[in-house]
Amino acid sequence: MTLTNLLQLFENKIVYFLNHTFLTNVERNYIKPNFKDYHYHKVNSMFQTMQQIEKQKGETVKLSPVLKPTWQIYEYYCLFKVVDIFKQLGHTLTSGLKENIINYYFEDSIPEGSKFILENDENVIHVWYDHYHANSAKESKDRGEYFYTPLAKKKPDLKVDFFKKKEGSLWHNGTVILDAKFSKFKDIYNSSYNNSISEQLVSYFSFFYIGEGNYSGGRPCVVRMLCLYAGDHSNPVITEKEPITYLRLFPTMQEDERVAVGERELLQIFQNILN
Repeated sequence: MTLTNLLQLFENKIVYFLNHTFLTNVERNYIKPNFKDYHYHKVNSMFQTMQQIEKQKGETVKLSPVLKPTWQIYEYYCLFKVVDIFKQLGHTLTSGLKENIINYYFEDSIPEGSKFILENDENVIHVWYDHYHANSAKESKDRGEYFYTPLAKKKPDLKVDFFKKKEGSLWHNGTVILDAKFSKFKDIYNSSYNNSISEQLVSYFSFFYIGEGNYSGGRPCVVRMLCLYAGDHSNPVITEKEPITYLRLFPTMQEDERVAVGERELLQIFQNILN
């Protein structure tokens, strides 16, 4: 293939990408856009990713173990523990895991916006990881997601949407937000004042659902806000600081057996919502 043909091929791919993907909804302008808009946020994320690739100076991509920060490993632990708990509660994972799951370890990260779907005869559960949610009702409808928040914090670590199967349709039965912090309790909560973490957690209550089968009637749809944290043995498993529930979730060894501190309590919270 000649250089001219190769360039023509690249041009055709770029033209197709610009005209047949979400980029068709991105308006061209000469001023800095509002990154609260989902489409601009995606473009900015792609730009940041390409900058990272450029810094590699053209090295070929290969699979090699990537050292990840502890906070990210803890997020992954919380994600898969949540999925496992719903499986313990009788749900089957129907979507979300690649067959080549081992690549999650070798790639840079689990893709933001990953969605895991579990269900049984009565319920459908959507577990979102690091998903950037819509800014308005219109944007959420355009994206076919029907959840939005007008506030700045739009990417909770984990968002769990509960649906009941009813007469051939799904009825939204509440949403739980979970934020993962690999920290000690004293670093994430202060009884004297609301720190930035507390303000962030409280802001997650401002999520709305506008799909069919809506029990919330236009009110915020989040029924529980859970802060999952590593903590230490001096902390109780559950600490209630209204309106936030702080739950210590962490793997440990007990009598040569691996156990998850806080798993039983988290399972009970989910079970109460399902019932």
